[in-house]
This record gives sequence, structure tokens and C-alpha cells, in this order.
Amino acid sequence: MWLEIINNYNENNESILDFNFELHQCMYIKILLKDSFIFELNNENNLIIKKDKKSISNEELFYWWQFTRFNELFKEEKDIFDEFNKLKDKINKAFSKIKNPEIKNTDSDKEKLEKQNTITENKVKMEKLNNHLKVEADKSNQKINLLKNFRLMIHDFSSFERFLINIKIILMNS
Repeated sequence: MWLEIINNYNENNESILDFNFELHQCMYIKILLKDSFIFELNNENNLIIKKDKKSISNEELFYWWQFTRFNELFKEEKDIFDEFNKLKDKINKAFSKIKNPEIKNTDSDKEKLEKQNTITENKVKMEKLNNHLKVEADKSNQKINLLKNFRLMIHDFSSFERFLINIKIILMNS
């Protein structure tokens, strides 16, 4: 779920954000949360947070951020890791099934050539499997890192309060 949201943002967003700037990071989070939460200002410029059209408190959002969102992200990371490990196990089983013939001194030249060809073919198969595993490991690591980076944003209440102030600044200027 979160990986899809983050990837959609990365694919469809035209603005360039630098997470070293608080407002940029805040805008990013606000966009990622848009399907779950609505942030708006009332007539007195107080921040109103809504979930399912119902106003919620800052503390309720912080609790959701620290537990619900964290657990959702962690579960997605674990699912990606588990999926990769299943692939790795399949590839390891395939490796164990690949048997190279033993070339004996008593083999004819034709038998030696056939066995050498089999060994070469097996080596090519193993290289392809290793390359596939490396590609999938890179993809899994990239996905996990995207989720982890989002999971580790706003790790304490003081940074959460700054986040809410920044949301208000963004709303006041948009």
C-alpha cells in the first residue's frame, strides 16, 4: 500500500523536493497522506485534521503516525523481504539440482566433449540465476529503503509539532 503511494508520487510528481528543507519534507508527507487525512485551516487559521470526514486531534494523528503507519510500513518491508527470501530459496534449490558430470580419463573424446558442454551450459544457467537474484535483491533493497525512509520520518513529538506548524504554513500560502 505505502510503496504504491510512494511510487505513484515519485512517478507523477513534477515538483522537485529536497528533504533537507522542512517545508519540502512536509509537503511530501502531506501529499502521501492525502488519501487518509485532510489538512485544512478554519476561519481563525487553526489547523483542522480530518480522517474519514471526522475531525481528529493532533494527538490522534501522532498516535496513528507512530503506531498504525509504522506497523503498516514495517509489515510491507517484511513482506518484500519474505518475498525475496522465497525467490532466493527457489534459486538455491535450483542450484542444488544442477549436477555437473564428472569427466573421467576413461571417457571417449565425444563423451568428454558432451560432459564439458553440459558443464558449460550449467555454468551459464547458474550465472543467469545469480544475475536474476542480484537484480531482485537490488529491487527489494530499493523498495525497502523507500519504505524505511518514510517510516523513519518524524520520529518524536517535537518534530511532529514542527510538522503541524509547517502544514499550517503550507496551507496559508497555497
